[in-house]
Amino acid sequence: MVNVTVAAAAIPPCDGTHPACLRLTSTLWTDGALFGPRHPHAHRFHGDTLIFYADALSGLHEVHRGPAFAWRPGWQQARRIASERAMECWGHGDWPLVWCVEDLAGDPVRPGSMELRAGPIADGADTTLPSLGRILPLRTDGRLAWQAAFSPDGAWFAFSSLDIDLVTETLKVVPTAQLGQTPPVEIVRGATDWRLSYDGGRVYFLREAGPQGPTLLVADFPSGANPADLVSGVEAVTVLGEHGIDRGVAVATSTQGGPGAVRVLPDPRKPAGWTTVVSHEGDLMALQISPDARFTAWTDDNFVVRVAKHSDLSTCVLNHNPRLPAHSPTFLRDAGLVFWGEDSGGDLERRDGYYADPADCSTRQRFAQAVYFLAPIDNRGLVFADETDDNSQRATLKYVPITDGKTWPQEGPVRVHPDIDGPSVVPASWDPLILLFRVSVGEKENQGLYLFGPVLL
Repeated sequence: MVNVTVAAAAIPPCDGTHPACLRLTSTLWTDGALFGPRHPHAHRFHGDTLIFYADALSGLHEVHRGPAFAWRPGWQQARRIASERAMECWGHGDWPLVWCVEDLAGDPVRPGSMELRAGPIADGADTTLPSLGRILPLRTDGRLAWQAAFSPDGAWFAFSSLDIDLVTETLKVVPTAQLGQTPPVEIVRGATDWRLSYDGGRVYFLREAGPQGPTLLVADFPSGANPADLVSGVEAVTVLGEHGIDRGVAVATSTQGGPGAVRVLPDPRKPAGWTTVVSHEGDLMALQISPDARFTAWTDDNFVVRVAKHSDLSTCVLNHNPRLPAHSPTFLRDAGLVFWGEDSGGDLERRDGYYADPADCSTRQRFAQAVYFLAPIDNRGLVFADETDDNSQRATLKYVPITDGKTWPQEGPVRVHPDIDGPSVVPASWDPLILLFRVSVGEKENQGLYLFGPVLL
């Protein structure tokens, strides 16, 4: 574990003598699992909590069994958070809270039950998380029938599992401060695919009933009071909002043999307020709702990208060249600009990078060629890689500061480094933004891991 703020100024020695570089384990789990963590993606940060797996007792292609560990900034060593029978753990994005599943029982392919544990973690000692007992995770047809999450403020833990009838999924809650002391309380019976609003005041859930398909409902959280039907025929649900701000919900719906639609409800207390922002006959190849919930951008099955303004339902086309396919629209946080990739029209499958004002798709401008990725950062700007080599997949890392969240700077992108490995770029720190990337081509003395930052201040 390296403190990147320190390392951005001077790389600390990683020999056990410097507090900015700590060895957390020498027995990291580096295999896959039938159920459970897969290296390397399972070892990751959940907010400021790093969760990783080591000292595993299971082997490749088995259900994972082995301890899980956590580390947070300021800790001088990792702490064990789960037993030798743990399968996998997850953490809260803002608070030192985790939950784990342990001790899968029965058929490894279709386990009959597992133990659920959840609670706070702290430095100073290994943690034994309070148990919520054994839950039933699978329906008789093999579909998952359990979920778990802490509320956005960390005050409540919610989870669902099958009742003993193996048919009904029940949602229960318990105050985080009373985990292991107070039994969970049932708040919704017959809830599937549930999720909490960003302000933690509501829970959205599906109920499979009726010929029109699943129905979306909403109820107060954490009480489960005032349940209300919102819409039927639901295929997908997206809760809108960010960082404690509730902006309603969006759904994809369809009718039997008829067209599909994307609908937005800004205020679930007004269920008559649905707005249809997209109607489509064919498939949607991609769909993106802006973080501020003012726009929806989508790619149809002809790879035409359109933007709809929620306020008046006006639409516009982003494709700079209507004869060339466009892909993957994405917004800055307040939707001052929208970005997308568009085929270059050459023999190779290259995509160029474009930006525009989503209000009317004006000012379409190309800013990158042979793009590897585009990553908007809040309202601060854009990080991207372009000039991609088709054989080696090396690219040039660049960024663009957008100081007012909507105006492309006259001086254009800042070039960070050529010949980066395209998939290797990750944010090592968000505020300030520090980028970690790998170079594995070119002169040998220039190859290795790099830190660059801070950028986009």
